Amino acid sequence: MQDWLCKGFSVLDWYTMLANIAWMFVEGLFLHGRVTIAVFNVNPPFKAYYFIGWGECQQVQFSSITAFCTRKSYNKK
Repeated sequence: MQDWLCKGFSVLDWYTMLANIAWMFVEGLFLHGRVTIAVFNVNPPFKAYYFIGWGECQQVQFSSITAFCTRKSYNKK
């Protein structure tokens, strides 16, 4: 049970670190858009920002977990 709990907290830790970095990237995109696109009076694409900030991290975590589980199952044979 403790091994599973440790791995779960590790996944949560990595997800929060990736989300933090992704949101810093989104803030940069938003500020860039405010400076450069302000001339054209266009609304910023908040849905794209949300996807980058949360969705991209989930995809990285899902692919990492899948790769880890696949590697574990191949090593058992």
